[in-house]
Amino acid sequence: MTNFGTGTLWPSFCKVIGVEHLAEDPKFSTDAARYENREEIGRLLDETFSKKTRAEWAQIFRDAKMRCDPCLTYEEVCAHPQMQANEMITSVNHPTYGELKMLGLPVKLTKTPGQPQGPSPLLGQHTEEILLKLRYKSKDITDMEAQGVIRTSQKKAKK
Repeated sequence: MTNFGTGTLWPSFCKVIGVEHLAEDPKFSTDAARYENREEIGRLLDETFSKKTRAEWAQIFRDAKMRCDPCLTYEEVCAHPQMQANEMITSVNHPTYGELKMLGLPVKLTKTPGQPQGPSPLLGQHTEEILLKLRYKSKDITDMEAQGVIRTSQKKAKK
């Protein structure tokens, strides 16, 4: 819940959204009281905010000179120009699912830029390679797979 303090912001907020009576209600008069009664106030505010569109509320808050940033849907976040400009969503090719969208790197370094290496590996995709580097013999790897101890991508999972 937003910290409105005990000053004039909470009553002003209540007035702007048309629920002045909540400002005087002892259950909601302080941050601690609002936190204690967060489920109830959440329902009341949800009901209030459901009566207008997001654009209407944004205009109401702008007119009142109060900060108001929209809560975007997942689709809106992904399509937002800032996300695209910062390359926060990238596409990778997955061997079984085709093209997948995934998060890009959140930190951009000029001297050592990075990029996503691709989708998560398939189950067992690197098992044999790793075990060979650990000096397991090919026969041991084959035996472990036959016993169901490991799986490599060369063998389908048993059903």
